[in-house]
Amino acid sequence: MDEKKIKWSPEAVTSFLEILEYFFERNKSRIYSEKLKDNIAQSVKYLSTHPYLGRETEIKGVRELNY
Repeated sequence: MDEKKIKWSPEAVTSFLEILEYFFERNKSRIYSEKLKDNIAQSVKYLSTHPYLGRETEIKGVRELNY
């Protein structure tokens, strides 16, 4: 199957970075944030090869993964 390009909205990127920073501040360590980032990256990679995974949104061509 062809790999599709995943495009993050600016809001999603901002939220993602804020979440990683939150866990860094809370835990005083980047270990959890790095694991979370890696887990999300794996999920995005999987989504790029399985484009119908996840839930459709009200925006045409946009799907979301929830954890």
